[in-house]
Amino acid sequence: MFVILGGVVEFDFSRPLKIIDELVDEGILDGANVLAQRGHSRYVPKNYKSFDFVDGVQFDKYIDDADLIVSHGGVASLIASMKKGKKIIVFPRLGKYHEHLDDHQTEFASKLAEQGYLMYATDKKSLENCIKQAQSFVPKRFVGGNALMERTVVNFIEREC
Repeated sequence: MFVILGGVVEFDFSRPLKIIDELVDEGILDGANVLAQRGHSRYVPKNYKSFDFVDGVQFDKYIDDADLIVSHGGVASLIASMKKGKKIIVFPRLGKYHEHLDDHQTEFASKLAEQGYLMYATDKKSLENCIKQAQSFVPKRFVGGNALMERTVVNFIEREC
């Protein structure tokens, strides 16, 4: 499992790192099979390996090697993983926890989940459920130039601007 938290400097996003640490403690996950890109999050996991940032080539290799991606709701991270046909659980940053300015990541991620491109979690229980369902989950194939996907992204961005 590769965890991608992005690099928004202003906002700490330690919540998923702590939850995944708990899931390793509880035996739901094997910490030896988890690697996280923390970005600027302050929490450093105790039960699995993590790093702040790496170059793009190494980052792409981590995505390539992962059987499951847990990602924040950033468009670039999600598109990069979907293009590679990865199973993705999106765990968006939430405004109520001061992880971002607002909940725009939830809006975008929920649309992608509704369309079958990925799974969606916002708390420990839903993340645990997605992890358990991941083995049988078959993501909808992402195709560049896909008019529906492009329209979804453009409509979302235009609505936000």
